[in-house]
Amino acid sequence: MADFFFSTLSGFVYYKRSFLENDKRLNERSPGDELIGLTRAFLYAGAPSVVVSLWSVNARSTHELMLEFYRHLKKGADKATALQKAQKVIMEKKEYTHPYYWAPFVLVGGWQ
Repeated sequence: MADFFFSTLSGFVYYKRSFLENDKRLNERSPGDELIGLTRAFLYAGAPSVVVSLWSVNARSTHELMLEFYRHLKKGADKATALQKAQKVIMEKKEYTHPYYWAPFVLVGGWQ
């Protein structure tokens, strides 16, 4: 099953793309549609924003990125700025300088 994270603090949903890799049939028709479809489903269900990863991610670096993301949200940053600042923090860490660790995350929906 997917790893879902819903936050009432910021009103958006984060989900791990690994859910999509568990069922390879999702990719048989047209790769990429499942990511768009699942993102759209969250938005249609009422989530104002969704943070998605464009490829499989490292669990440890993702955990640290999300901690930074929420830290910036709590300080009053909008979602887009919080994500950007969190990515900068992660990319500055010696073990996470490669874009694989910080670049796959995008915000879909409202940025406020």
